[in-house]
Amino acid sequence: MKILIAGYNDISKNLIEEIKHFYEVYLLEKKEKKEFLEKENLESINLILGDISDVDILKQIISNNFNVLIAVYEEDRQNYSICKFLFNHIPNKIVLLNHKVNKRFYEDIEKDITLVEKGKVLGRYIKNYLDPNKKECLSVGVGKDIIQIKVLPGSILANQKVSRFSSSKWKIVAIYRDNKINIPKRNTVILPGDQVLFVGEPKILESIISLFLKNEPQFPLNYGYAQVVILNNLEKIYLKENLFLYSKTKVREIDFYFQGNEILKDKLEKTLKELPTNKLLSYKIIESLDEVDIGFISLKKKNSEFKKFSYIFSTKNVFPIKLFNKYYVPVFLCAGKEKYENILCPIFDMEESIKALETSFQISKMIGANLHLLLIKQVDIVEDKVNLNEIKKHIDFYQRIYKLKANILHKTGNPVKITSQLSKDYDLVVTSSKIDKYSTLFKPYPPHLIFLFSKSSSLLVPYPV
Repeated sequence: MKILIAGYNDISKNLIEEIKHFYEVYLLEKKEKKEFLEKENLESINLILGDISDVDILKQIISNNFNVLIAVYEEDRQNYSICKFLFNHIPNKIVLLNHKVNKRFYEDIEKDITLVEKGKVLGRYIKNYLDPNKKECLSVGVGKDIIQIKVLPGSILANQKVSRFSSSKWKIVAIYRDNKINIPKRNTVILPGDQVLFVGEPKILESIISLFLKNEPQFPLNYGYAQVVILNNLEKIYLKENLFLYSKTKVREIDFYFQGNEILKDKLEKTLKELPTNKLLSYKIIESLDEVDIGFISLKKKNSEFKKFSYIFSTKNVFPIKLFNKYYVPVFLCAGKEKYENILCPIFDMEESIKALETSFQISKMIGANLHLLLIKQVDIVEDKVNLNEIKKHIDFYQRIYKLKANILHKTGNPVKITSQLSKDYDLVVTSSKIDKYSTLFKPYPPHLIFLFSKSSSLLVPYPV
């Protein structure tokens, strides 16, 4: 569907953000505003610069066969004029009415247009008017909602297997295709044009749908909505890193868990006031991790060489790994970074590395960091676990979806040793692990050792079973 928006201002700017992911949008504005428009974030919008009274501009508009005209100038006479000019050339016309008294302008054409009074939530109104792809959530009881969306060609869902989008918080339960309902299996491929039915927890389902409709990173809402910070002191650099994560990710609250230190609770509020964040701070102190819907857990990274030595024998009883296996959520080990500028994602195992790859793209996009992908060939393994052609497809896919260019590095050797050595030059290392896996002296498990041995902050992400 092709839509022409006439006039650029705060109203149309917000409107464009609401509908640009669903439709082919064109913007009509005067030539004098060209420099200003070039500075705006209008990459996906087609510009038509000129006046509607110009014959060439009028011909250009007519030749485009627009389905909808949306006139949002701040002068009612201007909106009326463009509506009259294009009255017989665009079938659907939606016009912003700035002042009720000026409704009289439209007496001759009122039956053939849709007038929206200023002050209405124009974007949502228009999406509903145009029968958008996203449907409203419906409660199905037992704490679950159901939602249906149409898969657009540019969606992250398109041409992907259902297994790629599994979660304990929501799931794909049906796919409508060619007027038939299909119960999907793990290997079912989702196609553009499919109507996909999701069931999930109300608190996070709407945000997850935003990822699939708009390709907006939603980390960590596919796990939960709360950032849980485990504290045993009030070290400011550690709190700064956690507030940075809070302000840049989609978590809705930050919860502090003290390991039996009551004195710190009284000092927390005062310390937080000294550490401002760009996001309105919503926090609480919790008595148990089981009482919140955890999006991710954050702990301070231990630098003890004795601790690192003990990790080699077994990671089964290592506290961060125990939390990871119990709650099945991402776990951060924070080294005291105030911000992340360079993120490293080592890729050495096809199956598990893909999950780390996806998460590293999301976090890099949200934070505005440079992403570096480290492709490691393991010399001690007969069959290389990384299929370069296959991994390149995944990289190209995420680069296109998130509009983020990644830097690719190639190394040969032990993934733990290589990543540990390189990690000092990065702010965050992202890797992925299966649940209930452990590393031992005779059977080392690289994801755990990379997570624990990295000299930077590190993140361990659950790999769906």
